[in-house]
Amino acid sequence: QGTPSERVSQATDSPVPQKWIHLQKATAYPDEVLNQAIGQALSENRIMLLANDTYWARSRFQQVQSQMIALVQNYHQQFPLKLGISREELRSRLGIKNVLLGMLLGQTETLQKQDDIIKRNDFEIQFSEAQENDIRAFIRQMNETPSAPPSYKVALEILGEDILHALIDMREIIQISPDVIFHVDAYNEMIEVVLGLIERHGEVDAKMVRDSLETSRKYAIALLEYLDSIGLTKRVGDVRVRGKIK
Repeated sequence: QGTPSERVSQATDSPVPQKWIHLQKATAYPDEVLNQAIGQALSENRIMLLANDTYWARSRFQQVQSQMIALVQNYHQQFPLKLGISREELRSRLGIKNVLLGMLLGQTETLQKQDDIIKRNDFEIQFSEAQENDIRAFIRQMNETPSAPPSYKVALEILGEDILHALIDMREIIQISPDVIFHVDAYNEMIEVVLGLIERHGEVDAKMVRDSLETSRKYAIALLEYLDSIGLTKRVGDVRVRGKIK
């Protein structure tokens, strides 16, 4: 016995947003009546029109949005040395599809996406004084041989899993293969060297990179394979040329 806009609003109060045709099936309204009811419900802020042309009750949207914010906040409290929760884990916990998660994130100002990590805008990883001392000591060790630093396994033994993964998440340390890591400053400098070699010679191979960086073949190949994977370089036979990413 509700008004058309109320009935439309009720039809959109569902676990997932509804398409126009589903609203018509739920209300049995003719096209013109349904369109007027949808327009009225939108103007009354009862429902929302989402980016994929679906409609959702505003109260349901806000409920899921609040749940999402709480999940991220709880994750920060539970794992203070992690940058945030993975997008896939957040999606799974909410029980929604990726498209809907993207729309929720797009309208939630307190959260941000960093690569595939979701975090609160104001969250920062905080290390204890002892942890900071360990980190500084290890970074000094990496900088002694920047193009051939200690391996991931060694870093794990020195810093522990939580701290090492935090530094990787923060991109203070760049992991380019299961056992090869670089400090971000050294990594950026090595990229400039590789791209400079390509600029001068048109191409580059592992031996040229190894000699220019004064490192071993292991690190040179790991670096080139990683640069291939992110599109900065492209493998052509035994050499690399400039990739599509500039």
